[in-house]
Formats: sequence, structure tokens, C-alpha cells
Amino acid sequence: MKIVSYLCKNTNSLVDILSGFEQHADTLNQFHAVTNSQAFFGSRHYLVPRGGIEYFGENPLALNQWMLWVFVAILLMIALARFFFPVRFRLMFRAVSGLRYFLQIDKDGTFFSETPTYLLTASYLAVFSLLVNQTLDFTGQAEALASYSSQVLYAGILAFFSFFYAFKYLALKHLAWVFSTPKATALYLKNIFLLNQFMGICILPLVFYNAFNPGLSGLSAAWVMVVTIAVYKLLRGAILGYRASGFSIYYLILYLCAVELAPLVLIGKAASIYLFNH
Repeated sequence: MKIVSYLCKNTNSLVDILSGFEQHADTLNQFHAVTNSQAFFGSRHYLVPRGGIEYFGENPLALNQWMLWVFVAILLMIALARFFFPVRFRLMFRAVSGLRYFLQIDKDGTFFSETPTYLLTASYLAVFSLLVNQTLDFTGQAEALASYSSQVLYAGILAFFSFFYAFKYLALKHLAWVFSTPKATALYLKNIFLLNQFMGICILPLVFYNAFNPGLSGLSAAWVMVVTIAVYKLLRGAILGYRASGFSIYYLILYLCAVELAPLVLIGKAASIYLFNH
């Protein structure tokens, strides 16, 4: 009863306290009210949400949109070789490290007339041409051809390497006829094309990464992989040529260095010039 009587006596005080809280709350709401940004700044500004993403400079996705279609074509060719020719696909990649699998492919005698060979060779040419295109663009060498678009430059690089390997194939076939070494030459050519196909698949993730995040690390990793596989290709080509023809391993290595390593030496020289000048 005492509590009730105390509350009845002090009702007016409680009402005054509650009304004070309400007035204080109204003041806080007015203080924290969100003001329209355009009304506050007096004009449209960069904090106003817009319909799309704002880029500093050019949109990299728009610049490399044509590369997406190239990557789609490359993945499609690899997928066709994998799913429609699974046995031959597995055998070809086992032959990269296993010599007996490689000799089994050679024994079949249909390597250069099989669909997986065409598909994987085309994918290698497309990926490697992209890597060269990215390297020229990153090092600034493509500025000399600024009048051409990146698509045209890529098409020119792809055409050059396609012609180069076709010419190399025909030239080695002619040399095999001249020097009567068809067996050794056939093994050498199959070794080149097989490891090139393997190289194309290995560097594909790095080339894709570098297409949308260009930098020295991605390019360096890709070229290190290219050089490593090229050296392996050189050594295995020398071993296969020695076993098939009986030529001196010393002269075979000299020949392969002149044919296979000369382009890599030029690439290394260009890389050293770029690194020391930057």
C-alpha cells in the first residue's frame, strides 16, 4: 500500500520525466536524420549510387572480351578430345613421361592423322600465341604496331606460328628423305608435337590468369614452364634420335640446340633486356 500511495503522489513527477525523455528522443532523431546527399552537397557527386561499376581508366573485361571467346574455343577443343577420344587422350599424356607409351603411339602409326592430334595442336597454337601477345603487350613491344588492334595482332601471331610449324614439319620430312632417316625423323616430330600439346594445356591457366590480371609474375611463371618443357623436349628428342638412327649423341644435341634452343635463347635475351631496362 505504501508503494501505491507513493506512486499516486509522484504521478506528476513521472509524467514530467517521461515527457522529458520523449523530447530528448525527438532531438536525437533530428540530429541523426539522414540528409539527402544531393540536397546536402547542392549538386550531383561521386558518392551517389549509379547504374554500373566505375573504373579508373578502361574496363579490363571490355578490353579482353575477345580473349574470352578464344579461351572458350580452346576449352571446347580440349573437351572434345577428352570426351570423344578418352583412350587416346589418356595414352597421349601418359606418353609425355612414359617412353613405352610413346613407342606404342609410334607403333600405331596414326598419330598425325588422328582428330585428337589436330584438336590439341590447335589449342596449343592458340594458347602459345596468346602468351606471346601478352608478353609483347606487357613489355611495350606492341606499341610499334599500335595501328593494329590487339585482335589483329593476335591473329598475325597465330598465323605466323601455324606457318612455322607447318614449314618445320615439311622441312624435316624433306631432310629425312635426303639423309634416309625416316624412322628417327618420325619419332622426333611426334615428340615435338606431343610435348607441345602437353605444354599448351599446362600454360593455359597461367595465360588465362594473366589475361585479366596482367603482371610480371604470371608471365614469368608461364615462360619458366615453357622453357622447362622445351629443355625436356630437347633431351628426349636426342635420346629418341640416338636410339632410332645410331647417330652420335653429341651431334644430335648440337643439331637440336640449333633448332630448338635458338628461339628460347632469343626469348631469354629479350627478357634480360627488358628486366635490366626497367
